[in-house]
Amino acid sequence: MASGEERTQDQLAKDGRRLRLLAQLYPGYRLNRHVDRHGRVWWWAVRLSMTDELRAAGVHQSLGRTSFDDLQAALVQQDWITHMRQDWTGPERGRS
Repeated sequence: MASGEERTQDQLAKDGRRLRLLAQLYPGYRLNRHVDRHGRVWWWAVRLSMTDELRAAGVHQSLGRTSFDDLQAALVQQDWITHMRQDWTGPERGRS
């Protein structure tokens, strides 16, 4: 195998490991890596369930980013929005 092909195979294996890690951290998303017709790599996360309340809070059904790090940062932000929404709408603490 030529060295360019080896790098490609190594990168694909690394990308697969990264996606599996994110899938463990964010099980509510279907994660994907796609190369478009221009050769750009896109990282995608599609939320498996969505409600009108989540949408109104700013949660997106799908996220597409051109780097793994950008997708990971976007998922952190979406997770924060989801948890903050739960804090706002959940039962008041300390009340019986």
